[in-house]
Amino acid sequence: MGAGYHGGFGDTKGRRERAAPGTVALVKPRPGDNFGKFALRAQPKEGYTDVIIHGHPETDKVAVFHNGEWKDLDQRRLATYVKHDMGYKSGPIRLISCSTGAQNFAQDFANKMGVKVIAPSDTVWAHPSGKLTIGPKSYIDNGHWNEFKPRKRGKKQ
Repeated sequence: MGAGYHGGFGDTKGRRERAAPGTVALVKPRPGDNFGKFALRAQPKEGYTDVIIHGHPETDKVAVFHNGEWKDLDQRRLATYVKHDMGYKSGPIRLISCSTGAQNFAQDFANKMGVKVIAPSDTVWAHPSGKLTIGPKSYIDNGHWNEFKPRKRGKKQ
């Protein structure tokens, strides 16, 4: 299997059909960034809507490439965007976004959306075939999908 680039922020020019983690499928992807294209080929998870976006594990945010620059979004802004996106109707969400299931982002997003969210514990890699792997490298699939249920404000689960 080919290697990809963490977060999809590495230069992919000249590298064709290799695994690549993290870009936005909700907005127009940056040229040469294959994650969105490959992630769209992933086998859908029954009952879930896929939200494909770059994750920032160090900042607990996600990023979109918009008008020629990267814009960071917290879970509130992403939830607002997803709720107004024509593709999302309702129901559980699979957040295909690097490391968003490792910290607070996915829980906060589930709270804001009011639905169950599953998100990867580490870097998520989308391969040309649509296969998704989770781990520090595209060929090390040792991560997992964490599940987050919406909580009422002030309650711990």
